[in-house]
Amino acid sequence: MSATPDPESIAAAIEPLFPGRSTQISVLAQAYASPEQASPPSLLLYDPRSPRHTSALIRAVLDRIRSDFAQVDEEIQDASSKPALDFVTLPALLVYSPRILFRAVLKAVIHGSGDQEEDAAKLVLDDALDSFVALLANAIRKRTRGDPSQYRLCIVIDQAHRVRDIWPSFLLEGMLNIDTLLRGRGIPAGRVSFILVSHLSWHHYRHADGDISSPGPELLNFPPLVKEAACQTLKLNAKPLYRNYRSASERPAQELTTGSAWPRIHEKDFNSLYSRFCDIAYTSFRVDVADITDMQLLCTAVWHVFLVPVQTGELKVTEFEALLVSGRSSFRDALSRLQSKEVSPGEWISTATRSATLASQHRILEAKLKTSQMPVGSNVEILKLRDAEFGQSEDEPAGGDSEEEAVANQVQADAPLTKKRRIPLPAVTSVPPLPSLSALLLVAAFIACYNPTKLDVSRFVRDETLGPGRKRKKGGGTAKGKASSAAFGSKNSLARQQLIGPKVATLERLLSVFQVLLWESDPETIKEAEEEELGEGLVADSSERQSRLRDVERIARSAVALQRIKALIAQRFLLTTTKLDTLANTSIRINVTYEVAQSLAKQVNMKIEDWLHDWKELF
Repeated sequence: MSATPDPESIAAAIEPLFPGRSTQISVLAQAYASPEQASPPSLLLYDPRSPRHTSALIRAVLDRIRSDFAQVDEEIQDASSKPALDFVTLPALLVYSPRILFRAVLKAVIHGSGDQEEDAAKLVLDDALDSFVALLANAIRKRTRGDPSQYRLCIVIDQAHRVRDIWPSFLLEGMLNIDTLLRGRGIPAGRVSFILVSHLSWHHYRHADGDISSPGPELLNFPPLVKEAACQTLKLNAKPLYRNYRSASERPAQELTTGSAWPRIHEKDFNSLYSRFCDIAYTSFRVDVADITDMQLLCTAVWHVFLVPVQTGELKVTEFEALLVSGRSSFRDALSRLQSKEVSPGEWISTATRSATLASQHRILEAKLKTSQMPVGSNVEILKLRDAEFGQSEDEPAGGDSEEEAVANQVQADAPLTKKRRIPLPAVTSVPPLPSLSALLLVAAFIACYNPTKLDVSRFVRDETLGPGRKRKKGGGTAKGKASSAAFGSKNSLARQQLIGPKVATLERLLSVFQVLLWESDPETIKEAEEEELGEGLVADSSERQSRLRDVERIARSAVALQRIKALIAQRFLLTTTKLDTLANTSIRINVTYEVAQSLAKQVNMKIEDWLHDWKELF
């Protein structure tokens, strides 16, 4: 090995870990891997898309240089000519005072020597910059035994844009000029480098007391990754994912989510499947996710759900299109819940994998029942599986995440596939079981968004005070005059709301329709709402309970119903066109298809056709 590490070999070792960054890695290796060459006193690594990925890159480069310097240190006998590099990486949010920064930098230099760790505990620091420079110069001389000509110290500040709000102006000025200040203490130029990693360019760095008077740092730009480089970055997780799969497949079947041993997959087939999956994941996430680190997290999380049909034995590794169809709903769910930090990655993977496993086992049993044409009494296993799914939905919290996922899966399952991706699938005849209260809310929203407002009185009023000009008729409605075809649309008109799409409905109108549907629904639905509002065991009995069952207005406008509406809006099954600051002015629009609303109405023993105006089959 040569006396000096080769910057090209260092760059060649790091480039496979960071595809698309070969130019930046070569520049950093040339700047810090040559001991005789002076390093830049200050450097800004500008990455507007993925600053965390850039922070990992600079740490990997500096760590590789430090390890190569350590190997050279063992071969060189002359103690005065040994190259060395120390670096410290600090998040800007954790360095909220000058004293914390000074102590972290001095500890990195003292611990680098290996025999002076006790000196770190004896440091007595203040916020004065001059005293810190004096202590740092003495520590560097001790670290290099009086010859700092081949020494490097890199101070890396992650999330550097935060220093504008936390650091005093003198601290940033001093760190930008730290190399110049150390020259006055006998340290050669180019031995200490101050590195900032940020998604903001330098002209954004300004303090409350004015601009920074010192010259700005040198700039190293990190442009957005092209598609090929981004896909290669996503594929870097293939080896750890395969090791995780192999270790999990060797565990007992009782410990696995599928309840049975996972099939063995060859590493070549695993990598091929994961490579095709990463290409699809990048296409799905690139519009909403700019940070490659976040995209890696989403890709890894969705992969666990994508592979469930292979683990259950439903599909093979080579059936990529069928795997993509079975796991397509997890892409949108990961964007809405995981990317928004609504749940942690571990929680999302656990919940989504369990739901995908139940759905896969359900499809396997239905396929067996269809192919073998079993007698009437042999479908007990399917009924048990459906009971297990219903029990899982009942165990979810009142926020109702599972029910929104169920409706989302049904909405996407009903969407027609293109000719290139169309494969034979079992017909979807019903949505997974949902709590009746949420089903009624979605049905009420569908009716409110498609029915004309002028027909609300005739279809939904259930009291005796109808106002002048309207007569009571049998059946709970009112007798009204003949409406013109221009008002409500003729049967053959193309201006029907069914063809135009859902219109916006106010929250007050939605709750009014929901109140009528609750009145007409099964009493068990009202009982469910009361138990959720008051808690099980607190619902009154006998005549008092019977009177509370009739008070549907209180239940329809209770906090439970509003919480369900808020959860449906958060999951985008209901869309809002106004801010949620005041409920009275909130406007809502339904975001599910007619088939889903019809299935939900059947679940609560209702026919949605009886409540819709001028609705007929299109095909």
